[in-house]
Amino acid sequence: MKIKAFLSIIKKLPISVMVMVVLLAGCQKDEEQTIRPAVTSSEPANGASNVPVTSSITATFNTPMDGASITSSSFTLKNGGSLIPAVVSYDGTTATLIPSDHLAANTQHTATITTVKSAAGKSFAKDFTWTFTTGAALDQSFPTVLAAT
Repeated sequence: MKIKAFLSIIKKLPISVMVMVVLLAGCQKDEEQTIRPAVTSSEPANGASNVPVTSSITATFNTPMDGASITSSSFTLKNGGSLIPAVVSYDGTTATLIPSDHLAANTQHTATITTVKSAAGKSFAKDFTWTFTTGAALDQSFPTVLAAT
């Protein structure tokens, strides 16, 4: 008897109302709908060579980030296994790592970003790592005067 009563009520409802009820019931806010952060570009680019030893390192993200999560612990630069001391900052959607001293010449360096979060609280799906190789050291010798007139 209850089934017949239910079916008679359903028959009286317009189809559009039934569709709307079904859609609204299925449209709960899904936490995964927010954008997971990713690096969209880096400078120097992955695989770059002859990079000046005075370079700073940048990474641009696809979404605004939580600036407090971008630190010298979460954005690092290494020469082999040695961590290079640096200052890290964040502005807009770009993180910048400025080494405390010139980078080693003719050497492969590895930059890594880990454990950073977007402004929406989403973290990286996995670490982002890229490598580049520096060029020759800066010429720091004083010029020699060969002739004067």
